[in-house]
Amino acid sequence: MDNMPVPMFWSLHIFDTFLEPQSPQFKDMQNAMLQYSMYMTCQGMTRDTAKEIKPSQFQLIKDETVFKTQEELEEIARQKEEERKAAMMSMFDPALLQQLRATVE
Repeated sequence: MDNMPVPMFWSLHIFDTFLEPQSPQFKDMQNAMLQYSMYMTCQGMTRDTAKEIKPSQFQLIKDETVFKTQEELEEIARQKEEERKAAMMSMFDPALLQQLRATVE
């Protein structure tokens, strides 16, 4: 490892962390499927409840893609900004917001 080139080290690091079957994401997916199977096969499971449960609800690592593009990062930032604005607007009286919108237009 002392004589290993730096690019090879980082390539192996990325492979070991994100791509290898023993990676944290793969283990998380396995655990989620195990928990999903346990819920689906339990004795008190009803059809209505079974339709609502998805394996993704049991995942601890919620991020689907590990390596995001610049466009994806910008979209995430835009969505967070919209959620922040919506939360701020929800604090005000709807009649007051309507009056404000009418004044601006």
